[in-house]
Amino acid sequence: MSAALGWDAGTGDGMPKQPQLIAQNAQTMLEGWRDAAPLMVPGNTVHRIALDQHPERRGGSIDQPDAEIVRMRLVEHALVAPSPLIKALMHTDEFAVSMLEQLGSIGDQPLFVRVSYHLVGDFEATARRLRTPSQAGATMTTEESFRLHFGVDLLSNDVSVEAVRSDRRTATAMRVSVGAPMILRQMLLTDEHGWVRELSFTHFRADRVTLE
Repeated sequence: MSAALGWDAGTGDGMPKQPQLIAQNAQTMLEGWRDAAPLMVPGNTVHRIALDQHPERRGGSIDQPDAEIVRMRLVEHALVAPSPLIKALMHTDEFAVSMLEQLGSIGDQPLFVRVSYHLVGDFEATARRLRTPSQAGATMTTEESFRLHFGVDLLSNDVSVEAVRSDRRTATAMRVSVGAPMILRQMLLTDEHGWVRELSFTHFRADRVTLE
């Protein structure tokens, strides 16, 4: 799944856009699929997720009064050869990057699949973080989480969003039909020294999640 998530994500026209405009454009594209696959099915809970936050804990990211904690299941954590796109976005010539693939769910309902890429030197730190249980109900901003994980401050958080159709593997993980509409969010986190420490591609179920 990592190749499909990372390799297919475009960077747009290279011009910076406001997050609100990006979200509106993505919603407009998704509107065109309503007849074939209704996005917000009556009776289903729609979870509101902050555009530039990792939706890993209660509060902040999941803005529902009765929201449950998002459970993250590890799918794969490994060193992989980066594609030309990953190298370009991360500004690296390294032979490998640390790849982390996770499935996020609330209860038994899958909400998103996230694949993130980190520097080779962050592999062990990421592995230790995965072995450390998160405090139940804890809330952390992206800035706080970044400082905790990497030991330096976050300089920039570049976010882009687009509407896509799910491939077979993503659809299977998310329990939707192949080709179902998804919201794809790309995040690029750069530290205070100018190093890209995380590049992530997250596929959200368009019938369960709204980004705002």
